[in-house]
Amino acid sequence: MIVGNMGGVGHYDYTVIGDSVNIGARLEGANKQYRSKIIISDTSYAQVAGHVIARELDVLIVAGRTEPIRVYELIGMANGAVATDHLDLVECFTKGLALYRKRQWLPAIEEFERTLRYFPHDYPSELYIERSKLYLDSPPPDDWDGAFALRTK
Repeated sequence: MIVGNMGGVGHYDYTVIGDSVNIGARLEGANKQYRSKIIISDTSYAQVAGHVIARELDVLIVAGRTEPIRVYELIGMANGAVATDHLDLVECFTKGLALYRKRQWLPAIEEFERTLRYFPHDYPSELYIERSKLYLDSPPPDDWDGAFALRTK
């Protein structure tokens, strides 16, 4: 990432450029897809893992990149300020996500439905139920790595 005055004589702007900035912009837009507030990349999560509560949300291929990025939804700080039910949400959702990644569509649907019984407004669970149902009818290829191509900004 480069931060500072960019441009030439007579015309320059203070700005920031680089791959990290582009990824951040894509993840900001991804919040719309998941109806979340803060999504962080695996790189950011690795630096704050002991200090925050987050749930793995997806593995995304964002516009402008070919390599998948593991992303997390920030739930709160790990200093005890997170309600117990948020920890339960992370646990339930993580079980469903593990089943989904193992291509166990029906058990994944059941786990995400269980999550919704306790957390009825959890849109990511609804999203994974929808994806799992689609994969029941039309399974992904054998080399599927679980990554989802996010094409909108």
